[in-house]
Formats: sequence, structure tokens, C-alpha cells
Amino acid sequence: MYLSEFQKEILKSISQQKIKNVENFLRYYCDLDEALNEGVTFGTNFGQYNAGIKVFIPKNIIFAENQLKEFIILWDKLEKEGLIITVPRERTFQYTFPIFSRDCLYHNQHYKTAPLETILIIIKDREYKEIVSTLELSKFIENQYLTNDEAKQKEEKEDRIGSQKLTRKVAYTSISISIIVSVISMIFNYLAYTTKREVIISNPKAFKDTISVYIINGKDSIKSKSSKNKSFR
Repeated sequence: MYLSEFQKEILKSISQQKIKNVENFLRYYCDLDEALNEGVTFGTNFGQYNAGIKVFIPKNIIFAENQLKEFIILWDKLEKEGLIITVPRERTFQYTFPIFSRDCLYHNQHYKTAPLETILIIIKDREYKEIVSTLELSKFIENQYLTNDEAKQKEEKEDRIGSQKLTRKVAYTSISISIIVSVISMIFNYLAYTTKREVIISNPKAFKDTISVYIINGKDSIKSKSSKNKSFR
């Protein structure tokens, strides 16, 4: 499973139970300011936000949205692999987590705030759900962010590569030994080579009528005269 470095960081927070739900994540990772919903009641698809309630405003909306998207993608991945379980969360408010935008200043120097729908749409289906980590999640982290199947495939691949390397090493060693033996044999034959030859005539009667012996070597020939010795060198 591919995870970004930021998702790995979130994963560790989940395993340590620092992050259990969307609200935890928004507060912990999205750099929010606290403010009051001044003087206006908002009725929205996400619930009714009354005047005077505490709201949370991202310092950088694009940054907060990108962080949140990575969290939701990670949530889906972990749930699909069975590394976490999603359970219902107790509903404590009549509205989705009050995350607002701060658009502009009133003439009296107060900021105008309003529900931030781009983020509320993302978190609506997760607002009242909670993450429960499993033992498999700890193993996943220990396995360098590999599932059991991925870890098994990696081990099999490493074993296969190791076997191939050993086979090549044995082959290279055998070839090297053969070359060394051949070279040594050639050197030995060269050093042991001599022009001395011995011809033995085993029939004594052959000397009575043997006039000469020819040693034939290709086109050249050497003539040796007959002798009463039984051998010619």
C-alpha cells in the first residue's frame, strides 16, 4: 500500500489513539483559530449554527482542505484492508463540527464569519463515526507499511533474488575454476614438454636387415642410421 509521508504520520497518531475522528484531526492537523459566530444564526444542510457559539476557522483554507483529503483517503485505505474498524460516534451536537471561514471585516472591525461548506461537505458523512485501530495496524507499521500479503510477496521476492544470486555465484565460481585449471594445465604441459623421444624395437631379428629409421614429422623427415642397440633415441 502506498502512503505519503504525511499519511504515515497520521497513521502513527491513529495507532497511538491521538486521532480517533474527524474533529480530532481538524483540531490537531489543520491549524485552526477559535472564534465566535457573532450575531448571526445559520441554517444549513449541516445543521443550525446559532449566534454566539464557538466556531473554528482555518488560518489557510486550502491547506486545511488538502490535509483533510489525505486523512479521508487514508481512512478509506485502512478500512478496506481491515487495519481499522469504523464505529458510530455519540452525537453531541445538532450540527456538523462548526468550521467556518473568515471572509472580510465589518465596518466596526469585526470579522464576518460563515460555515465553510467546502470542508463541511467532506466531513459530513464522517462526523459521527470513530476509528478503532486493530492489532493488524501495529503489525502494518512494524512491517514498514506493508500489509501481510505485501510483506509475504516481498519476502518471496527477496528469497528468489537471493537464490538467483547464489546460482550466478556458483556458476561464476565454476567457470573461474575451469579457467584456472585450464591455464595451469597449459603451463604444466609447456614446462614439461621435451623433444626427447624413445622408440623401442622389440624384435631382435629386425636389426639384421634394418638399414635406417625414418622419423616423420609432417613434411620433414629425419634419417637415423641402423645400430646394434635395441632402442633409438
